[in-house]
Amino acid sequence: ADAFAVVWACVPEAFPAGATAAQRTPPCAGTCNPRWEKGNEFCLPLAGVVSARQLLDTEACVVVSLRDTSETAEFELGRAAVPLGTLVETGSEMPKTRSIHLTAHWLPLERGENMPKASGRVKLSIVLFCGDAETSPVSFDELAREIAQRRAARAIAGPALTSSALR
Repeated sequence: ADAFAVVWACVPEAFPAGATAAQRTPPCAGTCNPRWEKGNEFCLPLAGVVSARQLLDTEACVVVSLRDTSETAEFELGRAAVPLGTLVETGSEMPKTRSIHLTAHWLPLERGENMPKASGRVKLSIVLFCGDAETSPVSFDELAREIAQRRAARAIAGPALTSSALR
């Protein structure tokens, strides 16, 4: 077992055209329970994949897929996805660097196909760097205005009633 993670951003309904190139971590030899002692950083350019409006209004997400290889095949152990809209709406805005930060969160892995015993979590921290209206389809100023409007509307409306609240 030589587990590794593959990371990409995508708009699922536009996949594979609406996706960044997948990037991967170094493998952790001899285990299906990988632990990297240093951080892995990935730059996922969103220009051409998702616009500022799509960040908030679609299922655009960052995906982490934990994989393993055998002598004959590669297979998925589990997967976690972070909707970029959640990142944008709950992250911290950093105007000086024109970025939005979502600090480290532990996310559960959904089991891979044919992996009934697989379980685990992945720790993920995301920074979304934005450009300005002239140079980037993802403008920090436009995003900041939209986030402020949505947060204000949510504050007026109160907490949303979700299906989990009904159980």
